[in-house]
Parts: sequence; C-alpha cells; structure tokens
Amino acid sequence: MTFALAGNQNSGKTTLFNKLTGANQRVGNWPGVTVEKKEGTFAKSEKLVDLPGVYSLTPYSLEEKITREFILGSETDAIINIVDATNIERNLYLSLQLSELGKPMLIAVNMIDEFNKSGGRLDVKLLEQLIGIPVVPISARTGEGISELVRRAVELNSLPQTPKFSNSYSDYAELADARYAFIESVLAQCLFLVRAGESTKSNKLDDILTHRFWAIPIFIAILGLVFWVTFGPLGSFITDSFAKMVEYGIERAGALLDNTGASAWTRGLLVDGILTGVGAVLRFLPLILILFLCFSLLEDSGYMARAAYVLDYILKPTGLSGRSVIPMVMGFGCTVPAVMGCRSLQNERDRRLTIFITPFLSCGAKVPIYAMVTAAFFPRHGALVFGFVYLLGVAAAIGSAAVLGRLKHFKGKISPFILELPPYRIPEPRSVALLIAHKAGGFVKRAFTLILLGTVIIWLLSNFDFRLRTAAAQDSMLAAISGVIAYIFKPLGFGNWQATTAVLAGFTAKEAVVGTLAVIYEVGTDALPAHIPEHFTAAAALSFIVFNLLCMPCVAAVSCIRRELGSWKITFAALGYQTGLAWVLAFFVYHLIGWFV
Repeated sequence: MTFALAGNQNSGKTTLFNKLTGANQRVGNWPGVTVEKKEGTFAKSEKLVDLPGVYSLTPYSLEEKITREFILGSETDAIINIVDATNIERNLYLSLQLSELGKPMLIAVNMIDEFNKSGGRLDVKLLEQLIGIPVVPISARTGEGISELVRRAVELNSLPQTPKFSNSYSDYAELADARYAFIESVLAQCLFLVRAGESTKSNKLDDILTHRFWAIPIFIAILGLVFWVTFGPLGSFITDSFAKMVEYGIERAGALLDNTGASAWTRGLLVDGILTGVGAVLRFLPLILILFLCFSLLEDSGYMARAAYVLDYILKPTGLSGRSVIPMVMGFGCTVPAVMGCRSLQNERDRRLTIFITPFLSCGAKVPIYAMVTAAFFPRHGALVFGFVYLLGVAAAIGSAAVLGRLKHFKGKISPFILELPPYRIPEPRSVALLIAHKAGGFVKRAFTLILLGTVIIWLLSNFDFRLRTAAAQDSMLAAISGVIAYIFKPLGFGNWQATTAVLAGFTAKEAVVGTLAVIYEVGTDALPAHIPEHFTAAAALSFIVFNLLCMPCVAAVSCIRRELGSWKITFAALGYQTGLAWVLAFFVYHLIGWFV
C-alpha cells in the first residue's frame, strides 16, 4: 500500500516520518516542480509519502495543490493524518476535508504526552466513535504509540470506515461553518482542557523571547552563540583535526603514486588537481555540519518560528511581509530551497521581492570561503568575522527590500502575516541526526561531482597554453582568460588572475572557490590559509569575502530563480542587481579598511 502522510505545519509530521521510515528514505522532487519530495518504507513493505504541511485542501498555494492532487490520485491507497493534540480543534478541520475524499484514513493524535502533562485529557475511544475514523494517540518524539499506529495502518484496507461528518453543503462559507460546528460538538464530549488562564511554560518563555524590547538583542545573542560554538575553540579544534586527516590522506595517495612509478602528469592531475581541490573543500565539512546542527536545534525547539515573528517588526517598514522571513531563514542553509520556499507566499509582489533578496543570505556553501580568510588573517576573531558577514547579508537583503519595494515592478499590497507559534520542545535526536546526515551526504556529493569536475578543468587550464603545451601557471590558458576579466576586480583589491578564476569557479558551486585557489597555488589543505597572505592584504581578503557573499549565486540557484520567476529577463535583472551591489559594497569595504590600516 501507498500511504500519504498529511497534516498541518508544526504538527510533528517530519518527526513521525523519520520515526516510521528510519534510514529507508529517498529524497527527490515532485514531478514537474522543484518542491522536495520525501518517500520511505515502513512495516517492511508499506510505502509512505511525506506531503507538504497544509492547513486545508483549498488549493491556493503550491503546497496545497500538491497535497490535494496526490491524495486524489490513484497512487494513494490510504492516508495517515497527523494531528497536534495541543491544537486539536484547528487540526481536525483538515481531517474532515481528508475524510470527505473517500479514502481509508487513520488519525495519529501526536504530542499526546505534552497534552497530558499540561493537564488536558482526550477520550480517544469516544473521539473515534464520534467521527467514525480510527484514532491512535502517539508521541512521535518519544515513540509512544508508534507500534500501535503501524499495526492499525496496515489493517486499514480490511476495516470498513464510515466517517460521521457528511458533506451536504454547496456554499464554501456554509460548509466551513458546518465543519467547525461538527468539530466543536465532538470535542465538547471527549476533550477536557486545562483551567482557563493557566500559564504554560511556553507562555512564560514567550514573554521573554518575544518581548517588545528584548527580543531583538536576544536573537542577536543567540546567533552570536551559534557562531562562537561553530567557529570558536570547539569548531576550530574539530576542523583542524579533520583537516590534518584529509592532508594525511592526500600525502599517502601521493606517496603511493610515487612508489608505483606514476608519471608526473598523472600525479599532478590526481594529487595537485583532484585530491588537493576536493580536499580543500572537504576540510570545512565539520564547520558546516556544526552550523547546520545549531540551526536544526533552533528550528526543532520552536525558536525559529519566534525569530520570524520578531523579525516581522523589522521587515514591515521595508515593504516586506513577515511571511518572507521563513524562506529567508532557509537561505542560511541553501539558496535553492529558500527560493522554492517563496512559493508559500500567496502575494505575487512579496514572492518576487523575496526571491530577489534571498540570495544575499549566506548559504552554507560559502562557509569555506569565510573560514579560509579567517584562518589566514583573523584566527582569534572567527566568531566576529562570521557575525559581520551574516549580519551584512541580512542588512543587504532588508535594505534592498526597502529600495526595490518602491519600484513599479514591486508595487502592490503587503500580505498580512499570520504565523502559528508551536510549543517549545526538546529536539528529537533521530530527526536531527537524519537531517545532518542528509546535509553531509549532499555536501560530499557536490565535492565529488561538480567540484571535482571543476578542479580537473582548472588544473588542465592552468598547466597548458593555447597550443596545448605544458606551461607555467602565469603563461597558461587560465591566466590569459582570467587576466582579461581581472581588471573588473582591481578596484576591489584582488584584481589578479588567480582570485578572478576562483570567483568565476564560485558561480558553478560556491565551495569551489577554496578548491580552485588550492589547485592554482599548488598547496595542500593545511598550507592554504598560510599561503593566502602572500596574495591578499587583509582589506582585500575582506573585500573578497563580501563580493562572494553578495554576488549572483551558483548555477543551481540561478536555474531555480529562473524557474520561479518565469522569465530570463527578470532573472538577469535580479542577478545583475545582486552582482552590482556586491561590487559596490566590496569596493567600499576594501577602501574603508585600507584607509584605517
């Protein structure tokens, strides 16, 4: 059987999916669209498809259309509907809509442990009788009730279902009122809540974390803590240790080739080209994983929703909707899903404007660039440098929204911002581990595909001239080609062919910037930071960071932007604006720092 896993956002759907499927997962895209699709198997052979979180099946957004079309399709045999016990009245509205589709369905009442601890009580057996749908209380985080859920899910096809709510209405408003009236009548009989006005732990925390005056300083302090953990003594120790392992592996590979009598050309390509370029990127894998771990913990704990709520006050004066905060926060991970996340914005004006500014947020692929420069010039101030870079990206995004939002192309009403604040929770270790493993796999895959191909091309171009004769790097095809373009970057302090080549390589994948420099300078992963000051001043290095932070993103993100905007003309306008602003701010940083120094 093929089960569709459907539910509201923040209902614990992803945690349940991970709990049921474990490592038996596949990640791809829905046919024809770039929205991520997750599939897995449970109970040995049952197929489970994780649908986008929605509040109703009214097809306004892309996520709602995908969920509705998949469930109505012939591929879906049954539905597992996850319901948040702490918000059961609102969640059951989607349950009634799903039941009206006529497919076998099971309701999993999640977070039942939290609900019980708060003093509430739900008569599950009575609820099942009143709505005519099987109901299982579970806690996806702790695993409570999961085995019973699996058992009853497998039995769905053999058990008759007679949902008690009948859709006999034609007008939409009348139907919605009827659904809520039915839900209220059911819950009045089987749901017992805490005393009115009782303050919960979440309320008390929200009094502090969403405080009118203290919320922003607390948000900045939390980001500072994340950067300190990632790039401070702990992160540096782990990264340096891993870098030594990578360097040792490259040295052993070189020694093995020497012992087997490999030609100088073969050794150069494999060691100085492929292994050095890929190794220069892989050495920063621990930093990226620690950063993703921190953001994952903040997301799963419920704090990131509060951050979006808090930042809404800052974004409103710029003409952006608070809804834009969610895809912008996703941009700290990767620009591609962040741009795709703009599909959840129902206002076309907000969607286009958010797509224009999201690439300014520093994605994880740019971390190796910052780490390389920090290790070379500011080894004791890594957290400050990273804080400066991330805040500059945010400032560029917000400032651009304020400017671009006044243009005719972005004229229109700002959509209202409505956001559910989930209760604070302890992150589920298994879900966090699976996310980190997924991110690590994606990073390694890019290192051994795009970046590997790029380093091979860079090595060949830097070792041969246009007559295909071996040549010194300064006389190579690469030096000639990049030398023509390098004049653009002279005012920014890094107008040499080596840095220009690295910038151009970054348009294929931002991680390739570091690998390209390692190949060109013919140095290992450990020696690269020490080698950088020979070619950059501190001011030029910061300028280099700023330009790579803000300029047009990688080709994968560009392709996604084109797909979302639906026009190459508008896409080129976005890329031109991003790269132009990057040049201007890098120029300003270089000359300002140079003036002080």
